[in-house]
Amino acid sequence: MSTPTPIAQLPLEIRRAVARYEAAVERKAVLDAKPTASWSGAEFDSWVGCERTILDSVTTLALAGQADVDPVIRAAADFRKAALRAANLSNLALSPEMLTLHADDLAHAEDLMAGARATLAKAGRLDLIGGA
Repeated sequence: MSTPTPIAQLPLEIRRAVARYEAAVERKAVLDAKPTASWSGAEFDSWVGCERTILDSVTTLALAGQADVDPVIRAAADFRKAALRAANLSNLALSPEMLTLHADDLAHAEDLMAGARATLAKAGRLDLIGGA
């Protein structure tokens, strides 16, 4: 197994993506610590912005072939993508439009979430997905 390149030696675009990711995760953690019922409109917008920044940062890393710069970042991104998919499919589950295919997709998304959560738990970084 090869040793990952230290972040300081990576191209500027990659370092910026990692920095944006870390800042968004930190801000989101602060917001997640508060009850959502007490959020202001600006805080809700900030939370949405954090989600977008996290996904944009991971996309930048993936397009540059650096998605595995940090396996923990990758696991957190996988969890978030699967969670968004599961949330969308959960809304379908409440309607008569839920198909067997959608149910299988939902189960798959939940499996992906569980795998990513296990990776993050092993690394002691459940905070990246709002866990303790």
